[in-house]
Order: sequence, then C-alpha cells, then structure tokens
Amino acid sequence: MATKIIRVLAAGKMEAMGRRVIEGLKPEVEVVHFMLSTHIADELPLILENKIPPNPSSNVAAEILGGPVSLSEKPAQALILGGAYTDEIIAELRALVEEKQAAAAQEGRTIRQIPWIRIDSAKSKFPPSEPDVYVPDVIARCKAELFKLDGEGKLDGSDGEVYAV
Repeated sequence: MATKIIRVLAAGKMEAMGRRVIEGLKPEVEVVHFMLSTHIADELPLILENKIPPNPSSNVAAEILGGPVSLSEKPAQALILGGAYTDEIIAELRALVEEKQAAAAQEGRTIRQIPWIRIDSAKSKFPPSEPDVYVPDVIARCKAELFKLDGEGKLDGSDGEVYAV
C-alpha cells in the first residue's frame, strides 16, 4: 500500500534553513514550492491558483525534488510559514489572498484555501541560533500538525485557518 504524501508550500527568511526543513519533512511531507519571505506576497496568490511564479524567489524545493512540480497535478495542501512571520505580516498576507480570491471568483476562477501553519517561536524548545536542535523541533511540530489536520479532513482545499505550532 502506497503511503500518502502531504504536499505543502513553505516560506521563510533564509534559504539554508528552508533547505534543512524541506529535507527533514521528507518522505511523508513534500514541499512543492519554497518562497523567500521577501517575495511571498507576489508568489503565494499564483501558487494558490496552481501556477508556478515566472521568476521564483527560490528553487530549493525544485532542486530537492529533481525539478519543478506540476501544481495542477499536485496542488499544495498547506502552507508552512517560518518563525520570521509576525501576526501583523500574516494578517496582511491573508488580506491579500482574500482580495485575490474575491477577484478570481468574479472572473469565475478559484483560488484554493489551505491551512497556514505558523512556526511560533514561543513554542520552540530551542532558539533558531541553534539550528542543529531547532530544525528537528520545527520539523516534528509541523509534521504533527499536518498529520492532525489530515486526520480531520482539513487538507482538502476548504480550510484556510492559521495554526500556530
């Protein structure tokens, strides 16, 4: 029996940290696109329409997967946001996505909703300055939340809530 793979987007401040998280989430979780935090506002709305940005801010996920993923065949089921994202930044991003969803709906297009999983540094056992212990902690918390959301049926494109882990 094949193991179900959960496909996610990831965004963060540093590509090196993102690479470690992407590698650590495998094999149960596949990061289909990684975005640098400085470009998420440009890339996220496109990706939620299953389109690859023309000039992605990072190719880390594609490098790890051996090439870009067809988002129409394998759409992302959740978004993981690194610890650099504040409540204010997330609120701004969510407002942008809601605006794009409304505009798309008027044009007869759909921009899917996916859960947003936010790394809450207050819940971390270790500081980001200690990546050898911080990254495995982040990976464990992300996987636990993804498995929980999957068990609850919230990775089907209808749940757009923010979950802090």
